[in-house]
Amino acid sequence: MYHAARRRQPADPVPAPAQATAPARASSRSPASVPEPPTTAPPPALSNADAAYLQWHQSLPYGHIQDNIGTFSAMRLGVPYTVTVTIAGEKAAPLPTTPGTTPSALQVSDKMRVLLTNGVGQANGFTIVDADPVENPKPLAPDGTTQWNWTVTPNRLGNLQLHVEAFVLKDDSDPIGYSYESYDRNVDVKSVTLWGYLTNGLIYVLQHPAATIKYWLPGGGGAAILAALFAWWKKRKAVTKST
Repeated sequence: MYHAARRRQPADPVPAPAQATAPARASSRSPASVPEPPTTAPPPALSNADAAYLQWHQSLPYGHIQDNIGTFSAMRLGVPYTVTVTIAGEKAAPLPTTPGTTPSALQVSDKMRVLLTNGVGQANGFTIVDADPVENPKPLAPDGTTQWNWTVTPNRLGNLQLHVEAFVLKDDSDPIGYSYESYDRNVDVKSVTLWGYLTNGLIYVLQHPAATIKYWLPGGGGAAILAALFAWWKKRKAVTKST
């Protein structure tokens, strides 16, 4: 990037003094010129192929995408789960809405690719195995739906993330496609051990003290459990005495 050169003005000549005692007139310079703003290069023009690809993508119709990750209130450590992502074509019937599965609009093409990976910085959070070894990408009919499935096994405790990416493909020669839909889903992973259940229970009590007290008061689920246990113990004690 270059700046425009600034032209320097020559100094005025100093005249001869009119008298020997007259002081010489001070030389003068013209005010400094204001520098021109730097020039910026115009953005590079798109190639014909890129321009055609962009035009194709902008003209794509809209369908819907939906996953079932939100249906898992929590995942258990070491237990495999089936995660699905469903995409519906622009003329397909609306996807069913259930708690944790809210469809969102997206542009669709005749062939689509969907990837499921661990969240950023969580490379070993889940073991993810593609349950559809037949093909990916898959065809998508304008009036149909296509589903992708993975077997996901949590490897760590805590709040982890699964990352979903959807791609539209222009034709069979398109190796990857245009990624236009990308999002993360939070997953709470808990332990299946007794210690894990006790830890999770303690965390719940600390976070929901009012609900916990209500649970153990008469009429609550906890009170019913205690009453059932007491009745079982009393019956067992009576049987023991009779024998």
